[in-house]
Amino acid sequence: MRITVLDPGLSIDDSTVIGFGLDRSEHAVGIVADASRLFLRHEDDVDLAALSAAAAADAPVRTVYALQEVLDALQRTLPEAARERLRFEAVDVGDTVALPDGMATALPADRGAQPAIGWLIEGPWRALAICGDDGAFAAFWHWAANAPSLTDVICPQIGADALALLPPNVHIWLPPDAPLPAVGAHFSHPIAASRAGMPLEL
Repeated sequence: MRITVLDPGLSIDDSTVIGFGLDRSEHAVGIVADASRLFLRHEDDVDLAALSAAAAADAPVRTVYALQEVLDALQRTLPEAARERLRFEAVDVGDTVALPDGMATALPADRGAQPAIGWLIEGPWRALAICGDDGAFAAFWHWAANAPSLTDVICPQIGADALALLPPNVHIWLPPDAPLPAVGAHFSHPIAASRAGMPLEL
């Protein structure tokens, strides 16, 4: 399974996008055009204008996976013509969605009053978790740490408590401007800055 990191979000095998339309860089244009499935973390995880433009009359129907509250807000906001080219699938924490070469599981997230989830993307050999909040929600880290094949986490920040839950050598990807956690030498997790267009193989 091929992952491309977006700014923000990511794409999975060029067919599924988390953070649809938010990355306006040149490398994301083709990915957005070809994506047939959208995994949303919260209401701000999609560019509504880009989604409306992508849902043209001759475009294939795209499936949107998100919490019911997020789908309700999306359907209220999008024009009718765009809604007609979208299929809405509600998920809750713990629900799974089959991928061509793996599986996606909705993880808990906390954005205060805004409903949110994260996602665990499991490929044939490895798994990646991506936050749906600021990275401080303990329940997300507990769920991610229980994925047997977890190798990568993309998050805005991470602290020592979260690192202590993760198996050794899980790679932590932070935004380029994120502060590095103050942790002791007993942690063996590689921590690096993510970048738009960065490839990962699961």
